[in-house]
Amino acid sequence: MENNEYQNQPMAQPVAPVQPMQVAPAPKKDSKTGLYVIIAVLGVAVVGLVIALIIVLMGSGSKPNDKAASKTEEQEESSEVSLVKERDKERRARLNHFVIAAQDYQTNNRGQTPWADGETSEKFVQRYIDSKCVKITDDVYKTTGSVEEKYKCQDGAAEWLDPDGNAYGFKVIKNIEDNLTDNGTNDASIRGYLGKWPNGYKIVVVLNSSCSDEGGVVTWHNAPRQYSLSMRLEGGDIACVDNH
Repeated sequence: MENNEYQNQPMAQPVAPVQPMQVAPAPKKDSKTGLYVIIAVLGVAVVGLVIALIIVLMGSGSKPNDKAASKTEEQEESSEVSLVKERDKERRARLNHFVIAAQDYQTNNRGQTPWADGETSEKFVQRYIDSKCVKITDDVYKTTGSVEEKYKCQDGAAEWLDPDGNAYGFKVIKNIEDNLTDNGTNDASIRGYLGKWPNGYKIVVVLNSSCSDEGGVVTWHNAPRQYSLSMRLEGGDIACVDNH
């Protein structure tokens, strides 16, 4: 009976063998991609270095040019100032020459000044200064007791011409005592007559006066044979020369 019980039990099924787990292989690294990255980084660095070098060179190259231009401008300005000073020096000498010529005129005319009649003697200009220059206009200002004269010179004139080539003119003032200042002296300002350079290249002749220490101011004297000559200079100063 026991044998029949074992015979009726089902037989055990065989166990299937365990298969080993399949692991996916790791992807292979592409060596070319890394090389491209390195090349790109180096290229950017080189381009940046070149740009920086160009900027530095341009900056260093412009500074000397700027300095050179500035230095040239300073030299030109200094040169022009020197030329103005030279011309003004010549104008002062010319003014002094006119006074010497007027003194020679007085010596040969019994002490009479070239402006004894309130205007410039034609003989004075042509015989004592420049024979090639003649008076062309006479503007008389009776209210101020002055005469304004303009002259014209022929080719070859020298003494009567300003360094820039223009002919001088005279403004003769007789009654400067009417313009005395209120400082208790006999000083009178003639700055209004002198104006600004070139002021028509006028030489202001003030009768009965002498030059004051202050530019543009003359001292009145009741002395018919005394006079002063003044003019505005290109540099802005005022030159004054008298006969005593």
